[in-house]
Amino acid sequence: MPSTADTNRPTDHPLMGHEDKPEGSFLQRLSADDWRFLLEDDLRGRSFGQDEHLPMAQDDRNVYMIWDGVVRQDRFPLGDWDGAPAVTRFRGGGQLVGEAKLISPESAVRTRCLTRTVVIPAARAASTCC
Repeated sequence: MPSTADTNRPTDHPLMGHEDKPEGSFLQRLSADDWRFLLEDDLRGRSFGQDEHLPMAQDDRNVYMIWDGVVRQDRFPLGDWDGAPAVTRFRGGGQLVGEAKLISPESAVRTRCLTRTVVIPAARAASTCC
């Protein structure tokens, strides 16, 4: 079961500044105007504990900006069945996950938090700005 949403808005919390994220990451590359646009959408950070999974089902309408922490993503390009081959990638602070479903809604991905992880969910409509 996913963790309870944090009550802090990025403007009320250390989520305010995005420039200190790793060089070349999604969040670090956002312009100040794009970041302000996202904050105006009333985004809130959401915390997940170690070994929890991000809710990334096909009908989920969010992409996730990782604010803090590390996740492991197992992508199943041939389908998610027992013994299916997987492509594994690791994502950390400043990076975006869940974007594959914007291109391929049938995409099968499992995203597990390797540490306590704070993400900023953004609805598809808001994520198209960048």
